[in-house]
Amino acid sequence: MLTEKLETEIQTLSRQEKFYLIQVLVRNLELEDSYHREQAFQRQENKLSKQQNISKAKAIDTFLVKWKGSLKGIDVDAAKYDYLQKKYQ
Repeated sequence: MLTEKLETEIQTLSRQEKFYLIQVLVRNLELEDSYHREQAFQRQENKLSKQQNISKAKAIDTFLVKWKGSLKGIDVDAAKYDYLQKKYQ
């Protein structure tokens, strides 16, 4: 029903009015297309940033696991004191 009304309305337009209508429709389609491209780009960027955050967190966890065992049982203050004593002798 709507398409029939629309076709009737379009048929009543002059050639120049049809040309302007087409220009407006094409411009609107281009704006929609650019909007959807922008949204897709933003989703991709968000996905990449989440992956980078995960890989950074994984690297930190790996570092802590690696060094946690070797630093276990060390008195930090005593280690600093010994280091400074050797350095300034």
